[in-house]
Formats: sequence, structure tokens, C-alpha cells
Amino acid sequence: MFARQQQTSVRDVLLACWMVLVGRLTEAQTLTMGYGCDGRSYPELQALLGVVATWVPLHCPITLNLQFAELLSVLSEQRRAVEEWQDYFDWNGDSLNPSLVPSFFPIGFEFESGSTHWTHKNLAWRLRQYHACIERFKLKLVCTEQPDTLDLAFYADARQFAPEAIGSLAQQFQALLTDAIAHPHQPIGTLNLLSAWEREALFAPCDLPPESDCVHRLFEAQAQQHPDAVALVYEDQRLTYAQLNRQANQLAHYLQTLGVGIESIVGIYMGRSPQSIVALLAVLKAGGAYLPLDPVLPTAAIATRLQQAQASWAIAEQALSETLPPLDSALGRICLDREADAIAQAPESNPTSAVAPENLMYVLFTSGTTGQPKGIAIEHRQLYHYLRGILEPLDLPAGASFATVSTLAADLGNTAIFPALCTGGCLHLISQDRLSDPVTLGAYIQQHRIDCLKIVPSHLQALLNTANPAQLLPQRCLVLGGEALSWELVAQLQALQPHCRILNHYGPTETTVGVLTYTIPSQPGAATLGETVPLRIYP
Repeated sequence: MFARQQQTSVRDVLLACWMVLVGRLTEAQTLTMGYGCDGRSYPELQALLGVVATWVPLHCPITLNLQFAELLSVLSEQRRAVEEWQDYFDWNGDSLNPSLVPSFFPIGFEFESGSTHWTHKNLAWRLRQYHACIERFKLKLVCTEQPDTLDLAFYADARQFAPEAIGSLAQQFQALLTDAIAHPHQPIGTLNLLSAWEREALFAPCDLPPESDCVHRLFEAQAQQHPDAVALVYEDQRLTYAQLNRQANQLAHYLQTLGVGIESIVGIYMGRSPQSIVALLAVLKAGGAYLPLDPVLPTAAIATRLQQAQASWAIAEQALSETLPPLDSALGRICLDREADAIAQAPESNPTSAVAPENLMYVLFTSGTTGQPKGIAIEHRQLYHYLRGILEPLDLPAGASFATVSTLAADLGNTAIFPALCTGGCLHLISQDRLSDPVTLGAYIQQHRIDCLKIVPSHLQALLNTANPAQLLPQRCLVLGGEALSWELVAQLQALQPHCRILNHYGPTETTVGVLTYTIPSQPGAATLGETVPLRIYP
């Protein structure tokens, strides 16, 4: 009925929805899709046995402010135009290099119509399902129209898409189709892609008490429940939850006397040491937001970050305080070594602040690989919900040990820092000397029985060239993120440690550490080798 109202066909409605969905997900401004033609444009070919189908390129601009009805009209005309050229395309023939085919049509669309019911005298039969595939593709939608039904099926390259991803794609297509039919004059950029249960899961209210919606308060709760448990380890230095909380409290009270309060931005200019975690917690407890600064950056880059973030204070240790760039007098400087006595006289109790979930928690600068580094402001509630989301796929027992190998100036390490300190676990800060030494790093991981390690795939790959690479893997869970992960590396890791679960985890800084994760099967199969590991959204 809808197709008749729009003076078009069911084929074009489905094609338009498929184009919109792919365009929205890929953020492509123009899209070229493979369109399947039956190759039987002449009457004498209608009864020909065998496959004569071919593919033609269907080009369509994806303008988000274009109404769906307008896109439908444009696409219907283009589809009829390209069908006239189907006799001139033969992507399946020997004359074309097969290796080039995926670059033409990685995504396709097919539509078939006709009866699948036959009778002869007293005999009746029905074709339940059939599919013939001779073309190369990564993802395609196949629609089969029958007199009384319409069947839709997604076909995908298993090396590129996990079954869960295709299931989510099918639900998004159904939601988009429903909304497009109900609102044909709505811009395609605003059409709904989420099913009812996805919207419910995405916007479900937090089920934890409001007083626990900031991570430093979760840490304080662990310090009260497990004061004598080891919270932080750096080489031969150990801090229990009570000791770490007390030191962070004293620094936090001291910061408050200096005027640090709600959303005051405080730079942390420190190397890898327990005091960097103390400073991080202290800034949060005081109500401020921390700006981690990597000491290896040039002085000019440090100055730029402090200025752009409008930091009011900078915390440093004696060894680095003298290298802080000269800035205007508005930036206060705190040297932990010189001011140790004053900090030690501050109260040891948990400080109070009016910080709320919507207040700023930290500012991180991007790497600048796509341009100039930019500061990303993250609120307390964003990190809190990330914490709630990542704990389920990590699936670790209370008190687990986490190792972090990244700088505080990148959010890679937040996958270990906050799950450890907010659940009663033990956080191990790996020293700079061990980061590039697979022998000493492996010995440390085994000696301390590290349960969870978060690391970049290329970093781990470089470390594996050692006599005993299995020692580099944690006891329970390995989280790989920050860049694409290959199945070759996965196969190598699973051969070294079959019982270690591997998570592929990714997300830009803007999405708060990571928004995509994929738990890799224990036996993914040899067919997946040579391709990258997929990702999926977790609740």
C-alpha cells in the first residue's frame, strides 16, 4: 500500500531503506552499491536455464536533509536507468580480475519476485528457500517477493561480520523501514534506527544509588569495606586502600584550601608512579577535573594543553616541576615534594564537595593524527556508565588484579584503573623500564598473577618476540584496543594461552574510553585468519 501511495514499487522502498541505513552507518555522503540484475531483459532469455544475472553500480547521494519520499523518487529513476546497462557489465566473468570485484561492490542489493508455489494435478509443492552466490561481496540484502509473502535475508562475509552484528543490522533495518513508512516526508538523517528494546536499553535509568554515581565515591566505599586490601602496586611499593585513600584525602583537602572546586581543571604533570594515582583521586575528591600531561611531550605541547584547557593549577613532582613551561601567573604550581609537610598536616577524612554526575571529571587531548590535538571533556557520569558497561564483558571476580601499561594522558589505561579501584581490585602500575622488555614484563605478570591486562595490539605483538611469550599474557582476560586487531595475532595468542579470554575493545576519546567490544570465541576457526576482528556495541 505504501509503495502504491508513493507511486513506486516495493523493490524501490526496500532499496531506499537499505541505501539510507548503509549511508547512515558509514557516514558516507555518496554511496555506490552493487545492484543485482537478473540478466533476462530479452523475452528469449526468460526461460533460459542457468545463471545469467549480473551486477551494476547504483550511485546515490546520501543527503541527510533529503526527505525519504524525495530520495525514493530519485532512487527509483536511477535504478531504472542502470538496469538498461546490465548487458554491459560482467563482474563474474573471467575477463575481470576477481581481486578487483570487492572494491567495486562490497555492499549489494538483490530483489527477486515470482511464484514459489506450483501444482500439477493432485500434486502441490513449494520452494522453501534457495540461494545461489557466485559474486564476491562483504554484505548484501536479498529480498524475495512472493504473491503472499515478502522475505528479506542478509548475507555477509563471516570474516568481516559477526552473527551478532548482522542481527543488530536486521533490527536497525526493520526500525528504519517502519519509521520511513510512517514518516515519508521526514529527513532521512532523522529517521529512527533503534528498535524498541535498544532504545530502552540505551536510555534506561541508572539502577545504582545516586550517591555512587561518581567513581571516586565508589573508591571511597571500597576503602571503607576493605581498608587493608592492597589497592596499588608499583615495583616494590604497595599502598592499601586505606593508605591510598588517606593520601588522596590529604592532597584533596590541601587543593581545596587553594581554591580547587567544582570543575577547576588541575594538570597532573607526573611520570609513572603511585603519586600520579594519588593526585588523580585527590583532584576528583576536591571536586575538580584532572588534565593528565605526558612528560615526554615537548614543552610547547604541554603549554598549549594547559592554556587551551584553562587549567588553574598544575601538580608535579620535584624532578619535573622545573620543566613546566613558563605560563602566565594565573596557573598555580604545586610541587608535591616541596609541599609534602603542608599536605601531611591536612585532614585524613574524606573531603566533601558538591560535585555532581554532570560535572567535568577530566580533560584528555587527542593524539592529533587527523589534525591538531583537541581537548575532550568527560563528565563523571560518562566515565561512571563506561565503568558499569565494561565490567560485564570483563567478567572478573572481586579483588582481581589489573595491570596498566599506558600513560595517564591517554584513556587506554582507564579500562584497568577504574575497574580495579572501584571494585576492590589491585592496580599494578607497570614501570617504564618493563614496558619494552618482554622478559622482565612477563616475569612480573606471572609473579603477581595479573588477571587483566589492557594493551595496544602492536605493542603486544612487538613484545611476543621472546623466548617465553606465554608469560606476557594475563591469567583471565586480555583487552586489546586502540587499533585494529588481526585474526593472525588472535590465533597466536590463543595458542599461547588457550584459557585467557580476549576482548577486542575500541572507541575514540570522545566516547569515553571505548564503546565497542567483542569477546573473541575460543575457537574462531581458520577461515577468519587474514582479516581484522570485528567489534560490537555493548549495553
